[in-house]
Amino acid sequence: MLNITKVKKNSENIVEEILTDNLYDIYNFMSHSTGPNTLLHEEDITNLLDGNFYKLTKEKVNLIFHLCEKYELNEKEDYNFTISEDGKITLGFNMKLVKRDLESLKDSYNKFLNREFYNVIEFSIQ
Repeated sequence: MLNITKVKKNSENIVEEILTDNLYDIYNFMSHSTGPNTLLHEEDITNLLDGNFYKLTKEKVNLIFHLCEKYELNEKEDYNFTISEDGKITLGFNMKLVKRDLESLKDSYNKFLNREFYNVIEFSIQ
């Protein structure tokens, strides 16, 4: 689901944690920077909460579910993710809403995946 690699360099960190609404591929505590790639956008989390599954890939939905199952909440946090220099991930803001309603969201997503649908609907006059 989420592979975590911890790198130790011969340098001091300038921050002990980084707070973000997006989940990035890199969190650099020596420069207090993130990126360059975004694994989850804040909008992905909002789309899931709103039941707007059409805008989400299966990988992103599964990643959000995985994060909610594995990591703890900080009820008072105003950011979706707190990444600590020891590699700990804490969830807040909209991620805490997903975690609270996780089973219902999983059920809704499974119904979405198993719905009857067609790729094209054609009409004609007889």
